[in-house]
Amino acid sequence: MSAVEREEIVEGILNNWGRTPVGEMCVLLVERILSIKPEAAAALSYRNLLDLTEQDAVTPELLMALNVLTTSEYAILDASGFFVDEDDESHELSAEEFEAVVLRNFLIHPDLGRPIEDPASKVSPYFSLREELVEGGGSR
Repeated sequence: MSAVEREEIVEGILNNWGRTPVGEMCVLLVERILSIKPEAAAALSYRNLLDLTEQDAVTPELLMALNVLTTSEYAILDASGFFVDEDDESHELSAEEFEAVVLRNFLIHPDLGRPIEDPASKVSPYFSLREELVEGGGSR
């Protein structure tokens, strides 16, 4: 991503959310995420995001900023997750499966083909730099 594109994203965020806590969190995340190597931004957990923002706990501002950075026209991240089953096996979810967990708390076990009880409690979300930004080149 070029410096111009990065500035356009930051400017757009500030124009829409201003210097509010959410706007500032968005800008901080954009600057920090785009300054790390793309492979390091391939699967960012909440812990990784807390480290990047130098926070101790997930805050409403962080959650709202992640919503902006995954769903708005200024999105730089995709959201997904891993489902950990009763055998402690990890299964990466498709975008559709993750959306079903988030919106309806519904998931079919990828191997067994049966619905999972309360899948939201068994899914670990992660965020990744959008593919078109990785393909466009990282900042390093």
